[in-house]
Amino acid sequence: LLGAEPGAGPSGDSLDTRMWSLPIGMDARDLRVARLDLADTHALISGSPGSGRTTALETIATAAESVGITVLGEPGTGSNDVASRLSDAVQRAARQPSRNFILLMDALDRYGDDPAVAGSLAALLGDHRTSNLRLVAGGDPMGLLRCYSDAVMRLRSMRTGLLLGTDAHDIGDILHHELRRRDDIPPAPGRGWLCHRGNA
Repeated sequence: LLGAEPGAGPSGDSLDTRMWSLPIGMDARDLRVARLDLADTHALISGSPGSGRTTALETIATAAESVGITVLGEPGTGSNDVASRLSDAVQRAARQPSRNFILLMDALDRYGDDPAVAGSLAALLGDHRTSNLRLVAGGDPMGLLRCYSDAVMRLRSMRTGLLLGTDAHDIGDILHHELRRRDDIPPAPGRGWLCHRGNA
């Protein structure tokens, strides 16, 4: 990863907070473990085909499972299926408040403007600070920038996730970050920017 949040770890000391700090790679600045901090937020993974987006989602799933977080698989390919599985994830998390869940989905850019998906996504995002469910969604950069549903805009406004690919420095707008080109590190699949709130 070309950039990561300084410290790259949760600010609190609770078990839940530490559990949501997931190791996903290496910080190019100091070669320390880079962590995706989901303690009080959801995340967006953006990259064009071949950027390593799918591998990043798989890495997050492995990291979550290793600390006892239940991974809910990617929703199906039709918009109705996506909406129902988003709703099912919210209901399952509500039925089991003592467990933590992470829902992984890709191709959000294809479904984000569908009213049913947008409604289910809004419900999931509605209580992200206290919920035991986190969403990590992937999508194509240009597709995400063309999504105008309030739910997708809200996910982007959380400013947390990964921007991958040779043009990652050009797509900082997706997570409302200004990124600079790093000519000292050659581009490769899986490399990009780890963003969290005001840091990248």
